[in-house]
Amino acid sequence: MHKFILKSPMVIFTEKDKTLPCFIFPKGVSVYYDSDSKYFDGFSRYIVYVNISDADTGDNSILEKSSDKSISPVWLHKIDKDTLEFMLHNFPLSKNDLSLIIKENGITKDDLADIIRNMPDD
Repeated sequence: MHKFILKSPMVIFTEKDKTLPCFIFPKGVSVYYDSDSKYFDGFSRYIVYVNISDADTGDNSILEKSSDKSISPVWLHKIDKDTLEFMLHNFPLSKNDLSLIIKENGITKDDLADIIRNMPDD
């Protein structure tokens, strides 16, 4: 299994709602190429390992056991102008994350100006 590191933040979408990002994976997250899964639909499958603190299996667990054995992956995408605009309205982004998103995803000064013009005056 080959290890790769994300070069910039990527937005996470769920299978149920591919139109609204639910969060981001930051730069530096390790992903492992799943060489057993070969797809010809324009995507590749990677595995991410997570540690969950306090995920006991008792009544207070944050996890629910599922009898469904199918894989339900989330989708990672590069962050384009429209997604960045949505994220700026709905997610806290650090200056570092914002800088990486702009540099690694080809967001232009004109794109940023459009995003700022469209922001509501609160």
